[in-house]
Formats: sequence, C-alpha cells, structure tokens
Amino acid sequence: MPSIRLADLAQQLDAELHGDGDIVITGVASMQSAQTGHITFMVNPKYREHLGLCQASAVVMTQDDLPFAKSAAR
Repeated sequence: MPSIRLADLAQQLDAELHGDGDIVITGVASMQSAQTGHITFMVNPKYREHLGLCQASAVVMTQDDLPFAKSAAR
C-alpha cells in the first residue's frame, strides 16, 4: 500500500477527521494487530473495549463510537 496522509485519505473518503491530518498511513490492519502507521476500522460497538489497546495511528468509526476513542480532537 502506498503511504498517504490521513487528511488526504479522509478527503478521498469524504470522512470527518478528528485528530492530526499529517499522520502518514502506511497500511491496514485489524484492531488487534495494528501498529503505528496503520489504519483500522470498528464496525461493531462490541469492539469498543479494544480501542484502549489499539496501536493503530487511525481508526475509522461511527460518530456514536467517537466518545470511546482514546484521543480525538474536538
């Protein structure tokens, strides 16, 4: 996967960005295996408990899940 700035990816996806848009995304991984540079996603609220341990640089989530993120710019 070619690297991409998070702000550019959010723009391409027409997504609302909460956080540092200059973060460079270098890959995609599951919440459990993600590391710095990875983006992951959360589609089921039952995985909210994993957010605190997730090492991904970015997580795609619904607006309802946003309060459970360990850091989100408001």
